[in-house]
Amino acid sequence: MTMPTSTSVTAAALPGAALPSFLREYRRYDRMLAEAEDDLLEVAEVRPGQRVLDIGCGAGTTTMAVAAQVGAGGLALGIDRDPRAVALASARAQHLRQARFRCADASSHRFEPAAADAIVSRFGTLHFEDRVGAFANLRRALRPGAQLSFLCAAELGRNPWATEPVAALCRSLPGIPVPGQERGGPFTLSDPALIRTILKAAGYREPRIERIERPLCFGGDVEDAMEFYFETDARPLVAQLDTPALERVCQALHATLAPYACADGVFIPASLWLVQARARASSSSSLP
Repeated sequence: MTMPTSTSVTAAALPGAALPSFLREYRRYDRMLAEAEDDLLEVAEVRPGQRVLDIGCGAGTTTMAVAAQVGAGGLALGIDRDPRAVALASARAQHLRQARFRCADASSHRFEPAAADAIVSRFGTLHFEDRVGAFANLRRALRPGAQLSFLCAAELGRNPWATEPVAALCRSLPGIPVPGQERGGPFTLSDPALIRTILKAAGYREPRIERIERPLCFGGDVEDAMEFYFETDARPLVAQLDTPALERVCQALHATLAPYACADGVFIPASLWLVQARARASSSSSLP
């Protein structure tokens, strides 16, 4: 596998600037998180005929998987506050009448009270500003005893997929701002004690937090994995680099990713939390 040239990398990084990376690169994110999503849906207690909410649905992949589980007599409702995500997800799911999408902020949207049989989220619960209030809002949407299930990243230090590419950038460009570690990023809910505190305060019982450790697929080969990184976390940085700096970055990142490559792709170790909690009964529901 040859290292991408600076020209090919910058050309790959520029198209689709109007869309956020989680929509431009949804196919790669789906490939990366496919096995973890299977883990999520295995414990989510989704059954035929149920009504299920998918929080932070993005391009709609998890919503469509839930729609297949609930069948024609159920409803899978994907919620996302980005209208571009809702438009993309709706277009992708046109063949599934039971898959619907709504542009809304799940932290405050007035859901129908106690009407959802389950809530799932694949990394869609990370951006709540008022976490207790947001999870309480979701709890009111659940029927009493129904389950909330979501995935989030565990500790940064146990996630080489996040730390090693950043270390490669820092070695090649000393003093750069570290990409991908901004406020509200993937490690917002990495502390299990914090998760339990939030969920209990928001009206859930029996919170269970299971560690999932499995490699995530970042590409079909090293060049594909590099392009994925340049299209996502490193995109703003790459757009500012001159040719010599970009060559240094490519060399450093290639050397970092190459040891993780095998015949099936580039797989980097990851540690995730699979969280489950049940809604307590509430006398004050205020959701549609």
